[in-house]
Amino acid sequence: MDGSVDFYRNWDEYKMGFGNPPDGEFFIGLEKLHQLTTAAENIELKIILRDWEGEERYALYDGFQIADEGQNYKITILGDYSGNAGDAMADHKGQQFSTRDKDNDNNKSNCAKTWNGAWWYNNCYDSHLTGPYKQTEEAFNIGVVWLNWKGFYYSLKYAEMLIRPKVKN
Repeated sequence: MDGSVDFYRNWDEYKMGFGNPPDGEFFIGLEKLHQLTTAAENIELKIILRDWEGEERYALYDGFQIADEGQNYKITILGDYSGNAGDAMADHKGQQFSTRDKDNDNNKSNCAKTWNGAWWYNNCYDSHLTGPYKQTEEAFNIGVVWLNWKGFYYSLKYAEMLIRPKVKN
């Protein structure tokens, strides 16, 4: 991550996806994410995080699925957590996706506008991987945030969301 792609986008851009895959920053798109997470059973989600000192942490969820646009790409399945980053997604389970122009959160204000991003906001977030990229760790609540590891006032240097069919043991 280097901040080369602005993640403060509207609903249609999040629906279709944007950025510079495969080597640059990008968001695959909510429609594609829905298709991928519903095409196979037992999709897992791994989130990789890195701080400004180079320490890396991860959160692994043994199930992940999002609904279609008719349900505003709600997180319908968020499986059990394992990892060393802390579970900052639990509060987002069952939440619909929100953008600056489509407010689906459980807050009186529009969390996407308030925090300059888009996400499965509840009231508003414990994790915020689409927040503005900062060139420093200082977030003041606005940045790439994972509450359970570094708190609200630390903006991470790197965050990546990966999905795949769950590996059978």
